[in-house]
Amino acid sequence: REAAWANLDGVPDIANLNIGRKRHVTKIIAGYKSLTDEGAVQDEWLQKTLPKMTKAMELWGALQRQTEVPDKVSKTLIKDASAFAKAAKTKDYTATLKAFDVYMADLPDNGPGGSGKIDLSDAMVPPPEDGKPRMGYR
Repeated sequence: REAAWANLDGVPDIANLNIGRKRHVTKIIAGYKSLTDEGAVQDEWLQKTLPKMTKAMELWGALQRQTEVPDKVSKTLIKDASAFAKAAKTKDYTATLKAFDVYMADLPDNGPGGSGKIDLSDAMVPPPEDGKPRMGYR
């Protein structure tokens, strides 16, 4: 955890994104899979999974900055994570998925440390260049 936090004052590089993928993207994917497996926003998911998933989304979003200070990209992603949590708390499954889609769409294709995009089948790599996920992401 220290390595990801330690870089929050500088521009992330490949090593920081790899650490972020291991620590944060895995939680995002697990939370998404748990949500979609249920097919609804359940109370248990809200209590146990949402806080961890939202924090992971915020941290992954913060690692997407293109400059040394929080920039438009990272601020947008942090806001997207907050909007996702807000939608989930309404228990509106469709709105929750739409908010997640916005977050996923706003992840940058390129940055100082590489692509910020998430492949829901493998946390350690960005999606294939054709943009089509390898697993059941709508």
